[in-house]
Amino acid sequence: MRIKLFTLLFSVLFTVVVKAQVPSSDPVPVDTLSIKNPTDDTSKKRLPILPLLGSTPETGILFGVSTLKVFGKKDANGNFIRPSTFAPRVAFTFKKQFIFHSDLEIYQQSGLGINNKTEFLYFPNLFYGTGNNTEEEDEERYSAIVAWTKGFFIKQLHEASFFAGISYDFRVDNITEVEEDGALNNDEVIGDEGGFLWGIGPTLKFDTRDNVIYPENGWLVSLNGIVYPDALANDYHFSRMDLDARRYLSVGDKNVFAFQSFVSFSTESEIPFYKLNNLGADVRLRGINANRYIDRHVFYFQTEYRRDVYKRFGMVFFSGFGEVANQVNQFKPNGLKYIGGAGLRYQFTKDSKINVRIDFSAASDGQTGIYAGIRESF
Repeated sequence: MRIKLFTLLFSVLFTVVVKAQVPSSDPVPVDTLSIKNPTDDTSKKRLPILPLLGSTPETGILFGVSTLKVFGKKDANGNFIRPSTFAPRVAFTFKKQFIFHSDLEIYQQSGLGINNKTEFLYFPNLFYGTGNNTEEEDEERYSAIVAWTKGFFIKQLHEASFFAGISYDFRVDNITEVEEDGALNNDEVIGDEGGFLWGIGPTLKFDTRDNVIYPENGWLVSLNGIVYPDALANDYHFSRMDLDARRYLSVGDKNVFAFQSFVSFSTESEIPFYKLNNLGADVRLRGINANRYIDRHVFYFQTEYRRDVYKRFGMVFFSGFGEVANQVNQFKPNGLKYIGGAGLRYQFTKDSKINVRIDFSAASDGQTGIYAGIRESF
């Protein structure tokens, strides 16, 4: 019954997102978030198919394909008005994992914004327990099939930089295989049988970026709250609050500094292990296994230096630190995990700053990773 409910909700959501792409006849709001060099209208071009090759702590060697489409209305000068993007990717790994992921961002002239991330996963994975001090030898293997869609609907307020709306999160997990003597097979871990989650909550944004695809100046501050109540037939009941603050600063024509601070707090203790906050991932602290450090609360900070080097080629250097905790008062300076790395960039469209990236990262606990994708990590 819950699988059918999820399918129905997902179908309705997909219909709403597709209909939102119909151009609006409303007047264009004041907005500086345009794509520079507007001669590149990818809506009239074939989608580029880009190979993916990398190796992350949670996937091992990964290979697949990805693409990105930019579309939307233009102003009188030929610039996109808050360009919309669609970026799907499919990947396989040497650990017999299958990953389908899509990112969709739609901005209408009326000031309506829609963000959706969808994933379908068959994922043999690792569980290390919870907390900030798990060890590599704590790992146990399990397999899961996951269907997940999340995002938000926002509306531009009177001032062009402020937005408010509703966030959502639908997810179904089916744990298909666990180790016979592992914690996931002994009723020791919340979520060891998978389950259904449906969350909803408010979202607020402050956005002064000069470019939504490759920002060089400005702020992006997001505050998101989400609740998984019993009234929505959830298998687990908890809530979460995320604060994500990003700052972009250009120095000269070829240098950009990017900074991100992120904190997330979860209430209650009935949180399935796969929805606990994690420290690592390709958009968090690169180099740390996404499953290695998980708990109710997380904090991390990262910074990145981005430089154009030669024609379409560029490079980045990045570093960061953070930790997870079960209680807020358990965050300690001596518990911080550190990462650092460097990456290469190639601008695959001539006139728009849309980069293919490959990043090499190492963590203070000895973990390493190679990450590939389209657009910047943050």
